[in-house]
Amino acid sequence: MKKRLFTIVVLLLVASCMATVLIACAPKSKEDAIKKLETEELGYVSNSIATSAVKIVLDTEFDGIDEVYLAATKDAKNSIIAIWFKTTADAKACLKELEEKADEYSSYLKGVDLEEGSKPVVKRSGKLVYIGTEKAAKDFAK
Repeated sequence: MKKRLFTIVVLLLVASCMATVLIACAPKSKEDAIKKLETEELGYVSNSIATSAVKIVLDTEFDGIDEVYLAATKDAKNSIIAIWFKTTADAKACLKELEEKADEYSSYLKGVDLEEGSKPVVKRSGKLVYIGTEKAAKDFAK
């Protein structure tokens, strides 16, 4: 009986830990992202940008864009662009294209903090895709 109870307790603890990890991913909304990055500790300055600006900044167009958010540190050494989509399928298509074009974005971010030959970080979390410097991506996904 004690073994069975112990097993159940362990399984419940594992399940709660997994749920915590899944919930603590990238921000679910632009407002959450702003609250997170614009803290005094991280020191980012952020702004919403028009969905049409994605074509200018990333030199490509994507279907189903819902919101776009741009953030950078005050010293401009780290930056990130976050794009929320209406569907997960649109986000997956965007991720694939951004990963294929990551070399092109290296030159765009070179003045930031990318070392020679390194690529920007490109990630997806549900309907959200973000691209930026390594530090900005870590700060964003904390």
